[in-house]
Amino acid sequence: MMENAIRAVKECFPGAKATGRTFPIAKSLQTINEKKMEPEPEPEAQRAGGVKTPNSDSSTKPPHLTLVDLIPQAQKSQLSEDKHMQPCVMKIIHAVKEAVGSELVVMDTHNSSNQFINPVGRPDTSMLAEELIAWTQLVTVGEFKVHDGKDDQDSMLGQEIGRGQVALENQPDRQHFFSFGLNMNALEVVHIHRDSECKWVIESTGLQPFYIGEDSVGFRWLVRLLATEKSKLGFVSPVLPDLSVLEGRRVGKLQLLRRGTGPSTVGSWVFTAESDGYFGKCILKLCDHKLEGDLLRMLTAEGVPHLVKVLASGECTYQGRQWHALLLAPYAQRLTMQLGRKLLVQAARDVADAINGCVEKGVLQRDISLDNIGVFEGRGMLFDFSAAKVVAHEDVDKIQPASPTGKLGAITGTPLYAPLSVLQGRSHTRSSMLEGLYISLLACCCDEKVARRHDMKLSDLEKCAELRAGRMLAAEPSDLKRVPDEFRGFLLELHDLFYPKTPGRTMRDYCMRVTAEQFNGVCSKWAR
Repeated sequence: MMENAIRAVKECFPGAKATGRTFPIAKSLQTINEKKMEPEPEPEAQRAGGVKTPNSDSSTKPPHLTLVDLIPQAQKSQLSEDKHMQPCVMKIIHAVKEAVGSELVVMDTHNSSNQFINPVGRPDTSMLAEELIAWTQLVTVGEFKVHDGKDDQDSMLGQEIGRGQVALENQPDRQHFFSFGLNMNALEVVHIHRDSECKWVIESTGLQPFYIGEDSVGFRWLVRLLATEKSKLGFVSPVLPDLSVLEGRRVGKLQLLRRGTGPSTVGSWVFTAESDGYFGKCILKLCDHKLEGDLLRMLTAEGVPHLVKVLASGECTYQGRQWHALLLAPYAQRLTMQLGRKLLVQAARDVADAINGCVEKGVLQRDISLDNIGVFEGRGMLFDFSAAKVVAHEDVDKIQPASPTGKLGAITGTPLYAPLSVLQGRSHTRSSMLEGLYISLLACCCDEKVARRHDMKLSDLEKCAELRAGRMLAAEPSDLKRVPDEFRGFLLELHDLFYPKTPGRTMRDYCMRVTAEQFNGVCSKWAR
């Protein structure tokens, strides 16, 4: 197994030459003023990465392949954890996974904030996005750091423990959680589990030398972890609904994708599925209420574009409760920057058309977020109508006063993507949902790392409103500065629709009457 893993990694880096070099600590990268630094004494024990020591007989062995050998930028001061180390390590991990036949889902926790989108945090009520990982499948989390100083080591261990605890808190049936931390020279495996009194017990291997070689303790731990059966790592295979036919359609190959929370309990269950007569994956969603299916059927019949369609519906008993079952299609892909500007702009326009079409029929979706929009075959899609509301046509654009105290008990929607007006206590409107679409696009183009995102919590909506206002009404919004050049002009023009500048003022104004025509006008300009 080790030989296969080593061979697979080397095949992924055909031009790499083994030197056994380790990565220096941060201070040795400082080249300002070109100061010549005194060499540090070699440690008495073998260091991670194969550095030779006076008492070592490793001189008779060929040098090991280290991360320094695999990342050319490691010899330069501009080495970036995000741009250089993480892609290399994930490449190693996937090579080892394939070599040992691993079924684990391994995520780089810095690869956007997606470790909390597949909810080890609070799940939303629906998920029809292809690239997300089910909450029951998040078995192993990887945490990477470039440097090996004590601060980085402590931070890495703290993040592993914190994420493991969150996973166990939100998965009551789960008893174990494994994660690993990796810097340029060493790897550490952390195991968190519950004891007989349901208290957390934390165990760690400690930092072990890591390089691509059979005698690397860190590499052996990585291979062993990836080769272990899911059940032994705490994976609990979910119980699937006993449902094989829905309105005459055969339904099979169910796989849990997501569970959603209601006010006090699980509000929905979402599974990928296959069905006779439909080529490709579809979605089986178990809902608390029948309204979502009724609205989708009505809106589809009325010709509203770019919505998921109901293939079949019925009743289902699952986990001791009665549910309304919906078979939905298509199964959309999550919006990411990797789609490119042209496709992202097209998807934004399509979703805006869907929002506008629903509003014209008196339906407010009320939860526009990256979790509820996607792309399928080059076109944008809108889904999840579990929070939808039917209103009189004359009220769809009616702006209600904000909460006089600024203190809200709850909102409809997801705080991270909620428009400012909703966070201030106003009702949803056409403009607010288009604003939610813009905020979702901004998050997408920041790799879902919008500033203060972890502070946007349902438990403190007053703070959410303050953060949203502060970030969006600033003259030069900081999040826009982090957007790649390819998307910045498009997003800046959308930003100006909702938060326009007024000459002579230090803060932007707030517009709550943006129309679909204005939104799509910006999209049309940038689609060319």
